[in-house]
Amino acid sequence: MDNVRQKMLNGQFVSDCANCYAKDQEGVTSDRIKHIQTFNDKLMTWRNMEIKLSMFGNYCNLSCAMCHPVHSSERVQELQSINETNVHWKWPGKLFRLSNKRYKELKENVLKNIGRISEICFSTDGELLQNARAYEFLYDIPLKDSKEITLSITSNLNEVSFKKHSLDTLIEKFKDVKIRVSADHIYEKYEWVRHKGSFDKFCLNIERYKDYIFHVAPSVSIFNIEDLLEIKSFYENELGVKWFKQAGSYSIVSSPKMLSCSLHKDKELFIDQYKPIDWLSPVVYELKKNINISQKDKLFNYLDRLSVHRGDWRGLWSNL
Repeated sequence: MDNVRQKMLNGQFVSDCANCYAKDQEGVTSDRIKHIQTFNDKLMTWRNMEIKLSMFGNYCNLSCAMCHPVHSSERVQELQSINETNVHWKWPGKLFRLSNKRYKELKENVLKNIGRISEICFSTDGELLQNARAYEFLYDIPLKDSKEITLSITSNLNEVSFKKHSLDTLIEKFKDVKIRVSADHIYEKYEWVRHKGSFDKFCLNIERYKDYIFHVAPSVSIFNIEDLLEIKSFYENELGVKWFKQAGSYSIVSSPKMLSCSLHKDKELFIDQYKPIDWLSPVVYELKKNINISQKDKLFNYLDRLSVHRGDWRGLWSNL
């Protein structure tokens, strides 16, 4: 990291940052720009550290059709059941679960420095609200510190309690709780994409915790590229919650390539439709990619196998 920082200060190219360089050249908001905007005006006070933790394993209650197994235990089981274990679902360098020894080391280090921390962010480690290890960690934070800390959670919000634990307990313990809700679609398409999820239960939980929801954001993919504005309208107008408003606040599926929105047969139509909308500039960037048409056959084969558990996809996505 010291080497990367020095290269940046020297104006040297850093190969690991190629994605941000490419987006900057296209005028698309990159992660680099997003983080500069976030931290540029921060004062260096003692309790001013915002940390993102990724050490609680991949346990999740849902199996989302575009999710990598490193983020979901249910996904691991489903992919194995349909013999979908190829290299496209690998995540080099990322472990499904840390060893107990390493987890303990990280936990002790965070707790030792808890007086410096203003916000704790949980993002991609499965479903936090269904993770016993995560609750254990949060309960060990002294109350005098938790009342000074904002908890930022990414959740599918299908289940808000787990054994003796609950989201309500966290809301009571911490200074503030901000929930980034993951939702890729509505109604039947929601339940197909987010297998084992209940759209009705999900909507009820949104109503219940509306005051804590920062925004709702999707993973943009072949599954929702044609419906993004309709989905946005539903969450804002029907449920009364914020939809993401800026580039970089949502994810775009580019791996495996067969799930990229750029494979849609009407991609040029969506490029024209979304180009004037600032927060969709990264989507337009993805749509402009040229992906080998052979990926379409892989997509259909994959969807057919998923349909064994989820129901026939053709009745929902007739335009693919």
